[in-house]
Amino acid sequence: MKHRKILGILHGIPADQMLDVADALVDNGITLLEVSMNGDNPLQNIQRMVEHFGERAIIGAGMVLQQDQPYEVANLGGRFIFSPFFDRKVIKQTLDLGMHSFPGCFSPTECFNAIAEGTTTINLFPASVLGATGVAAIRGILPEHIQLYAVGGVTSSNMAIYRKAGCVGFGMKSYLYQPGYTTETVAQKAMKVVKTYDALESMGY
Repeated sequence: MKHRKILGILHGIPADQMLDVADALVDNGITLLEVSMNGDNPLQNIQRMVEHFGERAIIGAGMVLQQDQPYEVANLGGRFIFSPFFDRKVIKQTLDLGMHSFPGCFSPTECFNAIAEGTTTINLFPASVLGATGVAAIRGILPEHIQLYAVGGVTSSNMAIYRKAGCVGFGMKSYLYQPGYTTETVAQKAMKVVKTYDALESMGY
């Protein structure tokens, strides 16, 4: 199964709505789901999602700040670690466990430090502060095989800007879910994002 490079960041969602929101995303084409470790019962939620979705979705953890957390996530079937900043020990443990590492970076120095630890995927955060010009400047000096994800302030309206600047993927939180959103609203948002992503793919961006 091919998964689009769109990460749905599940943060601030009440426990009794988590699976319903996740279903709305997966059913509409967003199959990479990140459960934030600073939420309520994150490990329990990761386990529930791994068991619920099976191969339909790839489940990982976000806001990973401690070096032992990758082990906990891997033991539950999680397959990637998303961090808001560069941490050498977190990257090493994640990769040693056979998971994908998405360290958060903002500067060229952080990007090259992360690459030196072995990661090939970097989330540029906050992308809204870097802007397309900043993203393009960083993309221009990194090795071609490094994949950049725009995270922070990404919507269906600005995906094209970041894609043209050199990002191949996106991490989205508040655009997909905010308190008060119904599952129908989440589904509509997901459909819009997926439609935009697929259009950009077809155009070769």
